[in-house]
Amino acid sequence: MLWARKLPRDLRSGLLAALAVYLGGALLTEALNGWAHANGHSTVLMLGTIVEEGLEMSGRLVALAVLCRYVVLEQDPASGRALVRLRDD
Repeated sequence: MLWARKLPRDLRSGLLAALAVYLGGALLTEALNGWAHANGHSTVLMLGTIVEEGLEMSGRLVALAVLCRYVVLEQDPASGRALVRLRDD
C-alpha cells in the first residue's frame, strides 16, 4: 500500500483499520455466507448477512470518522464566513 506511506501515522493507522474491518465483513463473512447457502443453513445465512453488512458499514463509518479528524471548520473574522481547511500536522 504505497499510498499509505505518505500519510501521517494516525491517519494511516485509522484508514488501514477501517479497511481491515470492511474487508473482514466483505470477505470473511461472505465466505461463511457462501458455505451456509450451499449447505441450506438459512438462519446462519441470515445472521451472516446481518454481520457482513454491519461490518461493512462500520468500516465506512470508521474511515469517515478518521477523515473528519483532519477537517477543520473555522470562521473568518473579517467576513464571518465559514472556512474549511485540512489540519496541518
